[in-house]
Amino acid sequence: MESFSGLLARWLQTLAVKGVQHLVLVNRPWPLNTDLPATFFGMATLTSLFLGFWQFPDTAGLPRAVAAFPHLEELGLSFMGIENRDMDFVLAKSPVLRSLCLQANVLLRRLSLLQAGTRASPTTMASSVKILGL
Repeated sequence: MESFSGLLARWLQTLAVKGVQHLVLVNRPWPLNTDLPATFFGMATLTSLFLGFWQFPDTAGLPRAVAAFPHLEELGLSFMGIENRDMDFVLAKSPVLRSLCLQANVLLRRLSLLQAGTRASPTTMASSVKILGL
């Protein structure tokens, strides 16, 4: 039987091929440390993405040429295990981002919205996150 991670990666690839524009993906039930497959970075047609209760994939090993989210306008992350470098990667790969919602992302300590092309303003923030550049 295929593992959950492998099955999810296959579903995300299928959605990418179909050109899905809106995706809400919440891990239920726990645990929070379930890894989100990096295949979701191949969903270049997304305009809105909301993720909850996942461990965000490590972007350090991804090629910097990855297109990621050229059309993403809305991004919501709730109860995500995401590091600053991974958040910086997502913001850099989302040039038309307008709306950013972060809720209870315990590993995220600061957020810089100074990247070229990023016009997003945070709509909800955890109280421990420092916003730079606003």
